[in-house]
Amino acid sequence: MLHTVKVDKQGKLTLPKDALDALGVKKEAELIMELTDGGILLSFKQSLPPLTEQIAAMNLPVASWEQMETETEAGRTS
Repeated sequence: MLHTVKVDKQGKLTLPKDALDALGVKKEAELIMELTDGGILLSFKQSLPPLTEQIAAMNLPVASWEQMETETEAGRTS
């Protein structure tokens, strides 16, 4: 599938609907854009399980994984 797309005056790029449909991209999906030597690579953003998101938001040292899990399960995420 080959498409030509344009960048609008605001710098936005619109991807063709048939390409998005073929990839299974839903409205308001988050994608990751990576600049490569050959151009741009778009990939799906992987969502983290809720517990992992809460642990990551705690900004605690990695050495405390067990403590992070205990605190998160107890609802102490801030």
